[in-house]
Amino acid sequence: MMEYFYREQAEQFDHICVPKALIYDKDFSHLSDSAKMLYGILLEKMGDVSNNGWFDEMNRAYLEYTLTDMADDIGCSRHKIINCVSELEGIGLIVIDRSQKGRANRIYVKNFAKRQRLSVMN
Repeated sequence: MMEYFYREQAEQFDHICVPKALIYDKDFSHLSDSAKMLYGILLEKMGDVSNNGWFDEMNRAYLEYTLTDMADDIGCSRHKIINCVSELEGIGLIVIDRSQKGRANRIYVKNFAKRQRLSVMN
């Protein structure tokens, strides 16, 4: 199980990069290149968490990032973004809280690095 990002951890990725694990780890080999890139962009967006106060009642970091904004930022269709989000959610790299009435969904970007360390230790 992947861990959530908490307060100070949310800012550790301030650039856009696709983590090597998503490229080389066979657990992620079925993800599309677009989904891997979107995950890299979501990691970069985690740098905005503190400035926006995006922490839930359990102190977990989240993003408010609409599908339309994702599509505009990346320059692809909303349909493609929906597919990428589904891929990332399906493998557990993100969790979407759709219960925020009248606001953007909360996107919890899960910490893939914690997952790897745990699997190495087991």
